[in-house]
Amino acid sequence: KYRDKRAEESESRANKELSYIKRLFAWAYEYEKVPINPGTGIKKISIAPRQHYAEDRDYNYILNIAKKSGYWYVPFAMELAYLCRMRMSEVLDMTDANELDNGLIVHRRKGSKTNITEWQPRLRAIWDELKLKRNSILSDRKQPHPIHADQRFLFISERTGNKIDISSMQTAMQRLNALAEN
Repeated sequence: KYRDKRAEESESRANKELSYIKRLFAWAYEYEKVPINPGTGIKKISIAPRQHYAEDRDYNYILNIAKKSGYWYVPFAMELAYLCRMRMSEVLDMTDANELDNGLIVHRRKGSKTNITEWQPRLRAIWDELKLKRNSILSDRKQPHPIHADQRFLFISERTGNKIDISSMQTAMQRLNALAEN
């Protein structure tokens, strides 16, 4: 009953809470706190996968908003993520060491295999412009470039010169999405 009532509000949240309840009662049963696990045999709700993909006009709309924003790094990150099919955390981890003669080597997360995305004019232009911006930030701050290529991150803060955190990117994207909705 709890699962079904909770599913009226959110099916995925109902499934997560059901898992938690099952684990909790499994522990209580193991330590003889309860005679049975009431969660045993209760199945999760089947949830259909989302099938929405952003259309080119939607992507270009938010990209234009990002270019006009004060977040210099967002349009670059969007383009790299789009062109190389990367997660945002993978984008923010990009360094000079990812640049190869034949393309960008992308170290994937979540079990995906590392791969190389071949250079194309659009990708090359974004990459070169991003490096120029990074170098400009470091020069303006009179901050030395790291010696090792794998320590020269492309996405750095104008304020601190340090690598941009995923939380900063998420905040920027939330603000841009709010602008896009208005």
